[in-house]
Amino acid sequence: MLSLKVPTVSKVIQSGKALLACPYFASRGAIALSQIVLLPYQVLLQKATREAWGVNLKDNIVIIDEAHNLLQTIANCHSVELSLPAITIALSLIRF
Repeated sequence: MLSLKVPTVSKVIQSGKALLACPYFASRGAIALSQIVLLPYQVLLQKATREAWGVNLKDNIVIIDEAHNLLQTIANCHSVELSLPAITIALSLIRF
């Protein structure tokens, strides 16, 4: 499924079906062999996700498109929303 040309999504799916292989995991496996990789912010910003995807930033150039969205994405990656009932239950569990 590796190619010197960038395949379309439909071509990757077609190749996966022909080879009885998962195109998603084949594409992820190709990251280590690629010179240019396009990633969602979440993959770039979270170390565990980068490692799971096989993305190594060392000695590489990172270009961030739509950088005006970066701060909000960072905040979302490192935030959690808790409902009042969840907080109330948590407090009752630690107070007993």
